[in-house]
Amino acid sequence: MNEVSEKVESSEMLKAKCVLKLAETSKICDDLISKELMVLIALINERGLRVSDIHFLLGGNKSWVSNLCSRLATAGLTIFKRDGREVYYKLTEKGAEVALKTLELVNSLLKTAQFKYLISENTLLLDKTVLIGKKIYEFGKLFYPYHSHAGSLVFNYTFRDIFFIGYDRKGKPFVLDIPMNQIRNVELDFDDVYKRRYSPRIKPLIVDYSPSESPDALYRIYLFTGYHVIGRLTQNTKWLSILTGIPAEDHEKEEPPSAELKKDIVAPVEIKGYEESQ
Repeated sequence: MNEVSEKVESSEMLKAKCVLKLAETSKICDDLISKELMVLIALINERGLRVSDIHFLLGGNKSWVSNLCSRLATAGLTIFKRDGREVYYKLTEKGAEVALKTLELVNSLLKTAQFKYLISENTLLLDKTVLIGKKIYEFGKLFYPYHSHAGSLVFNYTFRDIFFIGYDRKGKPFVLDIPMNQIRNVELDFDDVYKRRYSPRIKPLIVDYSPSESPDALYRIYLFTGYHVIGRLTQNTKWLSILTGIPAEDHEKEEPPSAELKKDIVAPVEIKGYEESQ
């Protein structure tokens, strides 16, 4: 498989997972689409996912997900391969057909419900926690900002949260869901960890948040949204505007361009290169 084909597959794979996450959040599919079909969507274009990986995407418990995968294999919709203690599942040809038709149905349900969201593909994320005991240089890649994960960033207008779906540098699925009420600060700037000399042409979008399970803790991620290698361009300014409710042109006048988070979000703005539900 050539590099272009791999990129197309990767893009389709992440889109499917973003739609799956939106469907899980909205619960509009709960009475219409079985969990087995949701597992099939999670496996679109995957070369092999473990039960723990699928569980990470869908939630629930591992034994429940394992039972779903077993039933799908018995029905001839998935096949599995053992590697030591791990079992990896992927779609059969028949399973892929069913998964794509289900994905179309889920997309249709989201549109019918006027579920509004934005997707920014080619997003790079650096999780500050992964830097513990490591050097930032370990997360470098030629022509790319330092990052620990690559994937897609989604803003959910209906439920007012952002979530990132992608993979770490070893190919392990990664999902991060941050409700707006857990975000403590957003700024477009460098700090003492991600210093200017690491990325002289583009500033990271910094998001500080406190998850509900650790309300007194403060976590930080660095984002490069919609990153393009040619020109090293991002959509960070637009995302800063979305998350703070301050127009992009006002950010551009500031030095440094940063802002405290507002409680209310501005109305949806058109962002070139984003996919918006109709």
